[in-house]
Amino acid sequence: MLTPLQAENIRYSCPFGLVPLPSPGPVRLQASLTGGHVTFSFATDGDSHDLDKSLDASFLSDEACQEGWFTGARGRLCCLDLTGGRVHTDFSYFRMVV
Repeated sequence: MLTPLQAENIRYSCPFGLVPLPSPGPVRLQASLTGGHVTFSFATDGDSHDLDKSLDASFLSDEACQEGWFTGARGRLCCLDLTGGRVHTDFSYFRMVV
C-alpha cells in the first residue's frame, strides 16, 4: 500500500487514502510541482499511475507554518508496517530537483 501523508501545523491527513500497489517489487515515486499545485504518481514494472487529484502546494511553504519553527519545504520517505508482519522496505535513492 502507498499512502502520501500531508502534515501541516501538527495536523496530518492522507488525501489519497490507501493506494494499493498493483504488483510487489520496486516502486518509483514522483511528486511534481506546477503552477502552485503538486501532483503525485508512482510506477511499478514500468507502468506509471497518477494519483487522482492535485493538491494546493501552499502547505509546503514556510508561510503555512504557525508554530514558527519551519524553515522550508521538505520531502521525506518512510515505511511503516501497520500489518504486524514485520515488512520492511529499502530505498535505493532519493533525488529532489528544484
